[in-house]
Amino acid sequence: MLRFAKSLSAALALTAALSVPLAAEGSGPDWAEAGKSFAAGKKAGTTPQTTGEYAMCAGWWSAWGTALAAKRLTAAELKSLPAEVQAKAAKAAAANWKRKAGKDGAADIAASEAEAAAAIDKAVGGDHGAAASLLEMLGICHG
Repeated sequence: MLRFAKSLSAALALTAALSVPLAAEGSGPDWAEAGKSFAAGKKAGTTPQTTGEYAMCAGWWSAWGTALAAKRLTAAELKSLPAEVQAKAAKAAAANWKRKAGKDGAADIAASEAEAAAAIDKAVGGDHGAAASLLEMLGICHG
């Protein structure tokens, strides 16, 4: 888990550091552009392999699914995102990771959901780097 966490932290830090505004100042992120980070996450070569990592992915997908169900993004924003991160796919991914994490991962799932919810708040609030990092994390947790 340590190697995965270090790789993940480095990838997310790099995404945030290199992130430039994707839309006009004061507006929300360009979700279509941020959606490219999902593909980058899938290609990162980092895959969850432990109960803790499964729980982390479950938490991020669960929080994302909750955000979509709460209509935190507009229909136009959602339409610009890949099908793999739409509501139905998010629900299935969360269920898959929760199953893999099992009962032993329950506490870690809750912690990851809180972390992801904070990242989603930043992204929806207009933080372009947060939007890219969020979708990159979902890409890393695509399996």
